[in-house]
Amino acid sequence: MIVRYIWKECKFQNGSWNNKPIDSYWIECSSEEANHCIKPFLSEPQIKRLEKELSYQSLNSPGKGIKKIYVLVSNDLSSVQLTSAHYPFGSLWNAYSPFQKIEEIEIENLEQITRMSTGENV
Repeated sequence: MIVRYIWKECKFQNGSWNNKPIDSYWIECSSEEANHCIKPFLSEPQIKRLEKELSYQSLNSPGKGIKKIYVLVSNDLSSVQLTSAHYPFGSLWNAYSPFQKIEEIEIENLEQITRMSTGENV
């Protein structure tokens, strides 16, 4: 999985706004990583959305190409939200995206996110 962006003091958690601000990270992962590393953190509606997305990608992207899934993860892992590929740059931000590009960091599991927030090596 690749951590690509940070949203400092993100107030969008678990599908709703106006939560306590917490740094969150936008992560890209393969469909396999999503099933093994992301799915255990998702709510039942999010799991259904993930399965629908993976099924859609399989139907519309035949072959063995790597399918990508994108998630917004709070640094305490209390919120893991599926997002679209264009979420950090979408027009919904009106040119004021809260996402900041960071040096890409490869992680093997979401628990490494908690160490990133404390400055520990991942």
